[in-house]
Amino acid sequence: MLRAWYAGMPVRNAAERYLPDRVGAARSARGVLGGIRRKLVKAWTDLAAILGLPDGERLREAKTTVEATELFRDAHADSADQ
Repeated sequence: MLRAWYAGMPVRNAAERYLPDRVGAARSARGVLGGIRRKLVKAWTDLAAILGLPDGERLREAKTTVEATELFRDAHADSADQ
């Protein structure tokens, strides 16, 4: 949805095409988009903080790093399936 929106697709059309189950009476397309953007910002912020740690601390945070990269991989796979 996010990539489609950045490519110029209207937010409502992108939500209805890629995430129709998330848009409904209680949630707007812009709200869904905002949630995606906030989640990505948090993941990138967490990842940047981890990558900036000294080696020993960074190794202890490896699980979080893997989870953050999985988030991006899964997001790509979900959008490719649509």
